[in-house]
Amino acid sequence: VRGLNEIGKRKTLFNWIEQKQIDIVCLQETFINKDAINNIQKDWKGTIIWSPTNSTHSRGCAIMFSHTFEFEVINFIADADGRKLMVNFSHLGQVYSICSIYAPNAENHRKDFFNQLNKWVVNHSLNQNSLIVCGDFNTTITSKDKMGSQATNDSARKNLVNLLTRLNLTDVLRHTHPDSQIYTYYNKSRTVQSRIDYIFASSFILNRNKRISTLYPPKIPDHKMVLLTIKDEVLSGKGYWKLNTS
Repeated sequence: VRGLNEIGKRKTLFNWIEQKQIDIVCLQETFINKDAINNIQKDWKGTIIWSPTNSTHSRGCAIMFSHTFEFEVINFIADADGRKLMVNFSHLGQVYSICSIYAPNAENHRKDFFNQLNKWVVNHSLNQNSLIVCGDFNTTITSKDKMGSQATNDSARKNLVNLLTRLNLTDVLRHTHPDSQIYTYYNKSRTVQSRIDYIFASSFILNRNKRISTLYPPKIPDHKMVLLTIKDEVLSGKGYWKLNTS
């Protein structure tokens, strides 16, 4: 979002999210430090969990839950520099682990970041079968995901692909639209376009995918939102349920 400290931008974005009836939103580059959290929380009717930054011009992640979404937070883990945030929560009897990720811009830093991210997710997620890892990864995965001067080899790409393999995660948009040229980042002149914003999901989430798309949120200058809609259902099977009265 490239900053949420400006009140007009923040309220416009929050109202738009509410109008779209989006249940969960993962944000990156919030530029929000600990001192600003309480004031910003007042502008959102639901719950916001933060990975704050120590800078007003870089980093910072957040995960926002709508006030109409029924859930219970089990725990959350935020790193020290505003690049990683995980929330473990329950919804309709199912435990989910969701991450908001903002990868470094520098190529060498991204390689180390992706290598460390695997261990971090494994150590902190409560349910890797219902896992969603999303955000701005600053890396394209295939040649279809880039156009212009960014269409160069990125040595961090291999590390990101290895991360997805180890965590058994799938790029939901590419799985749904295997041959489409879809971009989420644009420079001002549109000479550089790339898909560096992803939703990676486990097979449980993937099998419940109804639709995935991209759209322009208001007041966000150079990134599109990736929007995933999944089936919301309580699973049941044959047999009987017995109350343990002890």
